[in-house]
Amino acid sequence: EIRAETQEIALTIVSQEMGHFRPDITLTYLR
Repeated sequence: EIRAETQEIALTIVSQEMGHFRPDITLTYLR
């Protein structure tokens, strides 16, 4: 189980890697 804090940090990093800064967009792509 991933802690919410860790997941939020990971989403931020992934968002930056993908060239944007919106975790909600990243979540949409990951679904």
